[in-house]
Amino acid sequence: IGGVVVFHDIGDRIRAAEALKEDAGQALFDLAKKDDPDLPTALKRITETCASKLKVERVSIWLFTADRDEIVCENLFSLSGSRHEKGARLSAIRTPRYFKALKESRLIDANDAQNDPRTNEFAEDYLKPQGISSMMDAPIRLHGEVVGVVCHEHVGDKRVWTLGEQIFASSIADL
Repeated sequence: IGGVVVFHDIGDRIRAAEALKEDAGQALFDLAKKDDPDLPTALKRITETCASKLKVERVSIWLFTADRDEIVCENLFSLSGSRHEKGARLSAIRTPRYFKALKESRLIDANDAQNDPRTNEFAEDYLKPQGISSMMDAPIRLHGEVVGVVCHEHVGDKRVWTLGEQIFASSIADL
């Protein structure tokens, strides 16, 4: 009978989590007290803040259409190019598991987005071409109904979202 014991120094991870907690709390406070002149300006500020604080390549905010059969990208911020775009559409008919997960979940934390059953429906058309390996999507609710989603998209190696990152993403959607 034998065994193996492996010790890891997680001090760096603990310090990074503490720094995120303090920085994220301040970011949420700053976002909440800011009075933007219009929705597009607010969305730009929110996506830029999220990308910067969570160190993700892409952050986007999508809203449901009136008939609720699609979500439309109102703002997508790419960190490396520091650019904004909008207008992409995602259909409930083509991605029913994703839309179901949005309605039923507090958060979609897809560490392996291309294989996660909640997000893999758009792997070929969206995730792979963009190099997205991990996603963390927080549904936006208004009066108990999902009206949109804040998407955090990580490019590169798969990423395991920390509890602090999940709380931050959910708080942004609540805000």
